[in-house]
Amino acid sequence: MEPITTVWMISSMLGGCLANRADSVLCMGTNKLYKRILDRIEEPANHHIQRAIRKSYLQACYVATKFVLTEHSAWEIKSKNKLNKIKRYVEKEISRVHKDDTYIPDSVLDTEYRELLFPKEESSAARKSEIILKLKQSIIEEIEGKGYEVPAILQKVIHEGWKEKERSFDFYALICAFFTQELKTNTNVARLIQTEYLDHIQMDTEALRIETADLKEQINVHFETYGEILPKLDLLLDGVDQLKDGQQNLQNQLEDLPQKTAEIVLQGLERNYISHAKEVTLSKQYTSQLGQIEGFKTQLDALKAQKIGLETAMQQVDETTKSVLSQSLANVEQQIHEAFEKKKAAENELNEFIANVIALAKQLKESNTMESSRLSKAKELFANGDYERLEEVLNEQEIDQEIAAFKAKANALANELTLKAQASLVNRSDNWYERTERLYKKALGIVENFNTTYNYAGFLATNKQNSTALSLYERALNHCDTEEQRAEILYGLGRMYRAIHESGKSEEMLSEALKITTKLAEVEEKKFLPEVLRINISLGALLRNTQRYEEAQERLNEAIYRIDCLKDGRAKSYLAQKANALNILGHIKVLMKSFSEGKSYFESSLEIYDELYAIDRNKYGSLRAIVLGNLGAALQYLKNFEASKAAYKEALAIHQKFYSANERAFGPNAAVVLKILGGLYLETREFTKAEKFLTDALTIYKQLMVSNPETHKISYCEHVGLMGNLFLELKDYEKSEKYLREAIELQRTQLDTNSSLIQEELAYNLTDLGRLYREKEDLDLAESTLSEALEIRTKLSQDFPDKHLMVTAETLDELGILFHKKQNLQQAEALLLESLRIKNEVNEQQAKIYQADVANTKIQLGKVYQELQESKIKSTEMIEEAIATLQSLPDNPGNRQQLELAYSLLHDEGPIP
Repeated sequence: MEPITTVWMISSMLGGCLANRADSVLCMGTNKLYKRILDRIEEPANHHIQRAIRKSYLQACYVATKFVLTEHSAWEIKSKNKLNKIKRYVEKEISRVHKDDTYIPDSVLDTEYRELLFPKEESSAARKSEIILKLKQSIIEEIEGKGYEVPAILQKVIHEGWKEKERSFDFYALICAFFTQELKTNTNVARLIQTEYLDHIQMDTEALRIETADLKEQINVHFETYGEILPKLDLLLDGVDQLKDGQQNLQNQLEDLPQKTAEIVLQGLERNYISHAKEVTLSKQYTSQLGQIEGFKTQLDALKAQKIGLETAMQQVDETTKSVLSQSLANVEQQIHEAFEKKKAAENELNEFIANVIALAKQLKESNTMESSRLSKAKELFANGDYERLEEVLNEQEIDQEIAAFKAKANALANELTLKAQASLVNRSDNWYERTERLYKKALGIVENFNTTYNYAGFLATNKQNSTALSLYERALNHCDTEEQRAEILYGLGRMYRAIHESGKSEEMLSEALKITTKLAEVEEKKFLPEVLRINISLGALLRNTQRYEEAQERLNEAIYRIDCLKDGRAKSYLAQKANALNILGHIKVLMKSFSEGKSYFESSLEIYDELYAIDRNKYGSLRAIVLGNLGAALQYLKNFEASKAAYKEALAIHQKFYSANERAFGPNAAVVLKILGGLYLETREFTKAEKFLTDALTIYKQLMVSNPETHKISYCEHVGLMGNLFLELKDYEKSEKYLREAIELQRTQLDTNSSLIQEELAYNLTDLGRLYREKEDLDLAESTLSEALEIRTKLSQDFPDKHLMVTAETLDELGILFHKKQNLQQAEALLLESLRIKNEVNEQQAKIYQADVANTKIQLGKVYQELQESKIKSTEMIEEAIATLQSLPDNPGNRQQLELAYSLLHDEGPIP
């Protein structure tokens, strides 16, 4: 490729000099230039010019490759290796350009260049970019022709340029800058270009009158742009040459070694693990193995000579003798194969030995900061190549005794730090959390055992640092000495997997823990029964979370039954477990829409916790507050709002007391109750109070997100959506849209995990956002948003009908109202009738809860029927039914507002704005 590169380099400069003259003149000159180079390819004058041009584009290639390597450090190792190989190739070629007296090109001339130089209807200057493109491509092809793959990023840099420290670089301009430097420092090259090329191609072409000065003028502008970086590159390449000289000195040490072995030793020398090849070649093992290889070589040489003799003899003997010799030849060839395999195996064994010696050298070098009498002796023996005595000096029995003493001391110190951490938890002075965590971490740093991992994990789990706690529990599993310890860790893992919503893994861990503790309880019931109950209750809670309500109730009822069957007053010892089981059972009933049953379970649980709370407020206060919150939820579903508010407020007072002492552990509880209270006041349309509680909850959630985003992301998204709903009710559309869109965007990023839970909350927020767009008269956007919400809820209601059918009806209502607004009355009617069908088909107990919702759908249908002229009677029927229902319900702001709307529609006053 070299003559072609020279042609394109000088042709590109000619194109600039010829400017607006016809392209045919450039093509004529370039063809003459090509023929001139071809005719004089072996002459020294041509080589001088080629070297100058070659050095210029190789230097530009070096700069480009170095830029890519420096600026793309995150690239995969394969690309970096390819780039490093290209860089080394370019360095070597630049060194050759410096030192060679002549240059003989490696590749055949590419005559296809002529196809690109047929004249076109354009100017010489306009053709220049096409020539430069070919120049760049010929450089890439040269590198690829040497067997190197040019990564796409380097090709892009060569073709399009790059930016480094706010400075733009162009590959061709850089070549010109380097070539200008050659012309300035080597006037002989400038003279040769004029006499050998320009004068020759001008002899028969009147249109061409070009001097070397014209070429210099064309490219000098590039030299002025990049001039100050060119000397720096020369210094850098001088350093490369020095490095190569140093590597050659190292290579000289390896002349007596087999090639593969020499490569291994060279790596050790380059990485500074050894300082001289003799360090790994003076042992008797090495000498013995090298002798074996030499013996196999001698044997192979003799066998090969024997083979040649047999083959020569076979050409000179009769057929009978040839047959005999043929068998002998086959035997020799088999011996050659066996000797070769033995030699190969011996070489591999030698290489493995050398590699292991270098690894030993590396370890000894890294032991420089450590000192003992054994280590000192080992280093001395290594220097003498006495590896057998080195192994003996490092006496394992002595080392084991010292390890045992160290471990005992380390365990004692780690235990003291762990005890100090636990004492810090008891005292709770300023910065107690940071101090306690630091102590646990320090203990773990001294020694990792069951004590340090399990206690640290428990501390993190209590303070809701779920991901880190999970990791430590997994590590603790490797340090269990007893089945009891294993069950403890499995229980902890089950809790953590449940906390991060990995239900399958949680169930696996808890089930295994239950199997172990049940077996242990058969031998020591008093000791292990509490663990059996605790794990059964945790499994019940997990099964509740995965909507396996029947299985969950079986687990929980089994735990309660086992407690109630205990004799001699022992049941009193398990009152806390019974209260917890009753609380979870109540929650399951609420999820199953059996709100009255749920309320009864919560009241039974609360009765036990009241008794325990009177004995120990610190231990049972938070648990009692959780049940109060759940009772408040059941009362809220039963529309007993005042009793619900009272339960929530009592729960909040307790949670806030604990929150002030430990924000990480009790912040989530306080935030949940604040959020629920805000939602309750939102439902009763007391917006000022709703905003206060929800804003307070948001403050806590933001703090929790800063300290532990992974644990609290789902709850935070849910609350942000509720904030959007609040401002929607307040008609503050700007704030509402901001919160709803933030919640939706965060939830979309979490759809791969916790899918049903995230989809449920996403559908709530999409429904609210659709309603917002409807109220802002952005009806098409409202339709697409509500349609997405309906699609999600329809799918969820197929999988979990009890939980999602009623909220699906809510979205159908919103879409019905939207189509009414868009005057698509038939579609509005169909959607509202489908909503009414769902609401009328729920069980009797749920029907009582959702009477107001049924009435609201009937009012919306009444409004649609008013505009469908033939349906006036239907309208009146629907509105009268709604009024009768609303009059039977408790008086609250929501019911009152709907009742006023119904009356206004019935008296043809039109809807209230």
